[in-house]
Amino acid sequence: MTPDGAIRKAIVNALEAQGIIVTEQVLPISATIPTTFVEINAQGRQRTAVSKQNYEWESNVTLSLVKVNEKGYISSVELDALDTVVCRAMDNLTVPGFRVALTRFFSSDSDNIESPANTINRRHIQYEIWINRIP
Repeated sequence: MTPDGAIRKAIVNALEAQGIIVTEQVLPISATIPTTFVEINAQGRQRTAVSKQNYEWESNVTLSLVKVNEKGYISSVELDALDTVVCRAMDNLTVPGFRVALTRFFSSDSDNIESPANTINRRHIQYEIWINRIP
């Protein structure tokens, strides 16, 4: 059993418990665009600690923190606050059915997008998650 689905669900549950809207890669076209949300944009994994009888997973996930502003305005402080909440939730991540050996902040970068009506601030944060299935 791979941990990808369980990790995504755990992240969604942890962030929604903090009142954060979470989507997977895109907002549904029928949804009203929230001003602040998190996208789970990328996820990967590789086997690690491989032995004859077992192995563990080293997973990685990229979360994009998004703040939609009026055209020409930047909200770095609000994005920083969201980053703090997300990082706290990720540092305490639990994944049902798995033992989380390590959750580690790996890197982050930021960018801005100009749409016809809005200025959108984004921060992309990457986490490593070392996980093992509970037998």
